[in-house]
Amino acid sequence: MRDKLQQIEVLRKQRRLLDEKIVKLERQLFLPSSFVAAKPPPENDPNSIKKWKNSPDFIIEFDGGTSCNVPSRGFGKGYGSFQINNGPIRRVEFGMGHSCNSAEIRTLVSALEAVRESCDSCHNASVLARGDSRIALKWASCKSEPKEKHSENFREAIKLLREQIVHFGQIRTEWRDRSHSVRIFGH
Repeated sequence: MRDKLQQIEVLRKQRRLLDEKIVKLERQLFLPSSFVAAKPPPENDPNSIKKWKNSPDFIIEFDGGTSCNVPSRGFGKGYGSFQINNGPIRRVEFGMGHSCNSAEIRTLVSALEAVRESCDSCHNASVLARGDSRIALKWASCKSEPKEKHSENFREAIKLLREQIVHFGQIRTEWRDRSHSVRIFGH
């Protein structure tokens, strides 16, 4: 048993090192940390509920993952954590069959549901969603439909996300590197 615990610790250290390398490469290849995927509505948009403002009503920090994200081994048990307006960290679980991407999206869905429970007039509320998953942030701000190649849980997560988004005045997304999520949630 002691050997297995040592192996686990070694693997965790290797994973942390790999996460750091991935963050460095992403910084070189992709977008800066101030990336904003969604654009504010035009000033003269008659469908805009209220003007975009700099200070959102709700700030959501979220991160999700899975117990196994190796396609050859199948999908794993989805889990996630989120925080609203620097409040308490909430943990959620989604069961088996999830990829990291579907777990990230489902975590954002859970956070939006929690905001709706505490909000009297969400249709006027603005939300800033911050996370380290470019894919989850992309789907929060795009209108295209997921392709058939995506897993059923992924397509279902997108459907749930779209069902939540329509209840808010505006939703803006902001990418943060992995270290930000680790600092807040520890995973």
